[in-house]
Amino acid sequence: MVLPRALFGVALVMLAATEIATRPSLSLVALLALDVIVIVGISIWQFVGVWRSATQHKQRTGYRFWGTAAQVMVVFGCLTVATMTLQNGQAALVSIRAMNGQLYAEYNAEVVDTDIHLTGIINYDGVDEIRDFLSSNENMNALVINSPGGFVGAAKELGSLVEQNELIVLANGQCLSACTLALVASPAPAIVPGTIVGFHRAGGLGDAELDAESARMTDEFYNTHGVSSDVRTKVMSIPYKEMWTPSLQELVEHGIIKYVLNTKAWQFVDAGEWCAARPSDCSPPKAAL
Repeated sequence: MVLPRALFGVALVMLAATEIATRPSLSLVALLALDVIVIVGISIWQFVGVWRSATQHKQRTGYRFWGTAAQVMVVFGCLTVATMTLQNGQAALVSIRAMNGQLYAEYNAEVVDTDIHLTGIINYDGVDEIRDFLSSNENMNALVINSPGGFVGAAKELGSLVEQNELIVLANGQCLSACTLALVASPAPAIVPGTIVGFHRAGGLGDAELDAESARMTDEFYNTHGVSSDVRTKVMSIPYKEMWTPSLQELVEHGIIKYVLNTKAWQFVDAGEWCAARPSDCSPPKAAL
């Protein structure tokens, strides 16, 4: 029972790593709860039965070796089940915390003329609203975004919507963390002068395995959308609680930003030309990658 139990526990943790990094759901919490209630219950019942049988064997035959060996294995099995249950319980707590973050994350999504404006945390509710906007409005041209980041899975879905609908993504104010996934997915990533774009290694889920999965998914998305290996290596080296905020010059040099919005003329300008004409706006690179 211990080996199947351990394998089942590993499978649950792997499922949690995938689902929490995408869309956390009650189904995962329910499955983890089933693991604790049913599987652990069955394990305890079996362990008690083996222990009693081993005790009776020693009393009946007078031989202690095999009975004691069986009881040692029961102790080992209990420790294994307890360890796996704690891991699954932690995954459940992380999933619940992720769902709470999803439910209470502050954001605003609205249509303004032919643009979609998204402000605040990127979560699945906001992405679903944007999907509905795109379904009911065929003439959407741009996503104007001002976000400190959010859920990696939600940002990936947002990036896919951007790519599928060939939207301009205009970063206005800040585009940090998961927000950059939407930016790099655009065929025309643009920026309002003075906007801060920030990168770091994805994480913050409260579990090393889940954080690693989140970081892997982010790096894979960057790679698929043409972000250079130098930039990706730099991003992966920045701890979750820190932020790399490259200058506009760096963003242009690495192909992350292609256009700048001239707010006076209200028109997009090639980002390279903008920096050549206004080097003080772009500033020299802070540090070479």
